[in-house]
Amino acid sequence: MSEEFTTQQSKSFDVTDIYIKTYCGRKIGLNEMWVQIDIYEDLYNNCLTGQLIIKDHQNLILNGPFCGRETLTLTFETPGRAKNTKEFYCYKIGPRQPEVNEQTVAYTLSFVSKEFITSQQTKISQHYKGKIDGIVSKIFKDHLKGSPDKLNTSACMHEQEFIIPYWSPLSAINWLASRAVDQKNPENCNWLFYETLDEFRFVTLSELMAQEATSAPDSFLESIGRGVVSFFGGNTKGQYSDFAYFPAKDREQGRDKEREFKNMERFILQHQFNTMENIDSGMYASHLLTHDIVRKKYQHHKYDYNKDFQKNDTLEDNPLVAKGNDKLSGNEWGHYKFYSKHKSIFNERIDNDKVETWALKRNSQMQQGEAIRFNFVVPGDSERRVGQVVDLTIPNFLSPSMPGQNWYDKYLVGRYLISSIRHSISRENYEMTIQVTRDSLPKPLPDASTPEFIGKTQSSTEFFGDPGGSP
Repeated sequence: MSEEFTTQQSKSFDVTDIYIKTYCGRKIGLNEMWVQIDIYEDLYNNCLTGQLIIKDHQNLILNGPFCGRETLTLTFETPGRAKNTKEFYCYKIGPRQPEVNEQTVAYTLSFVSKEFITSQQTKISQHYKGKIDGIVSKIFKDHLKGSPDKLNTSACMHEQEFIIPYWSPLSAINWLASRAVDQKNPENCNWLFYETLDEFRFVTLSELMAQEATSAPDSFLESIGRGVVSFFGGNTKGQYSDFAYFPAKDREQGRDKEREFKNMERFILQHQFNTMENIDSGMYASHLLTHDIVRKKYQHHKYDYNKDFQKNDTLEDNPLVAKGNDKLSGNEWGHYKFYSKHKSIFNERIDNDKVETWALKRNSQMQQGEAIRFNFVVPGDSERRVGQVVDLTIPNFLSPSMPGQNWYDKYLVGRYLISSIRHSISRENYEMTIQVTRDSLPKPLPDASTPEFIGKTQSSTEFFGDPGGSP
């Protein structure tokens, strides 16, 4: 009989190389000194950040010496997955605490992508003309000194002109992102500039949300096979999910490699709705007044969440409010904006700002993108990235004495976007703290009161299938 697969085995990893290079060119290996490595990917941060805890028995700060100009190179992988190599800039040393033997000192080195430091040291005072994605690419190459093959951009819609007034490159890119409109779907205005362990990306949240989940079938034949299993009563939802939360009573019924890799630990539903905040910030509805200072003309524009929901790309098909019982989307005076315009500010361009096409939509879409948020911990995977779509299975947390339609929560199960990952590597294991977000629901909210508790509750073993493979 084969040995049972354990959670610890699912968190295996390999740090193949880790070293620091001082400002004078000295290379110092840390393979025997590092204690823990944390790397943070975040859709809403432009660059990667991280921390390295080391136990220093060579007084590297004195003998390096370290002075805040060092670079850290790290190579790690999950067995059977892609290898990651990345160079960072060490910008801070934390408090140093001697160990009991007084021959070793523990401290934390904080690091960040080199492009962030370059941005801090650079200011742009320049006129740009063209589509925003082209301008972002030019700033990335000319001012962040980035390689063009390390930037992945999507196409923007309008030809525009801008003068950047002594802003840092990252500040300029973020400002441009706030005004960009998607060429494929002009309703998508939720642009982001962020970095993964592989590359920088300038894309819309909507484009990321339109991706297939990483657990989706790789071929047409696999899709047919899954359909056949489902047709004959197979419990495929959990089987084909990227991650799942197993209730405590079901966790010890059997362990296998697939289940351990997808099992969510320390699961927290961080945010589901805040109606007061959403009204005040304009997610449901808003009003824009524009005034052209040349023509002395003003115009009113409004945003209605329920009417505009189907126009932009979302993770699921149903809005966060009941379509037929919505008292939130029609009241646009809950959030008011004023914008001053200037006709022909760049001579031949009558309307360079095009504020009506992005201001209210972006404001709402960026909030929709984080409307539902989960945090959980899973075994590490060196190929997992922010910006991927994953499929989650989440229980309904009903009392066993209460009947329910299904073991899973029909409003929380389904597709989510990974918005942040903390890759945490210690000497013992490699795990990830993941935050996922969602802007929509897989099932529509009822327009009126309807009975929900019909039928019997499935156990997670029935739902996911027997890990031991018994029929």
